[in-house]
Amino acid sequence: RWQILFYSIVVTPVATLPWLMGFAGPLYGVVSLVSGAYFLLLAVRVFRQREGKGAMEAARQLFSFSILYLFLLFATLLMDHELANSAFWQT
Repeated sequence: RWQILFYSIVVTPVATLPWLMGFAGPLYGVVSLVSGAYFLLLAVRVFRQREGKGAMEAARQLFSFSILYLFLLFATLLMDHELANSAFWQT
């Protein structure tokens, strides 16, 4: 549980670096902040729920969301890049 929480605390700020360093736009920034906060919330739930069905459910939710989280980050990064390069936004 400590490792899960530690990993989550490290990963979520790192996931915002493309936005903070100017490699991604505000769309990516919002998605990374909101989804990262939810990811941390789920990790805290896993850390706190130590036994029983609640612990297993919290772990399943975190695992499921971790897959979605990575997909959201990469898809948003791609969309953000495409929007920045589209002719519509450059006028």
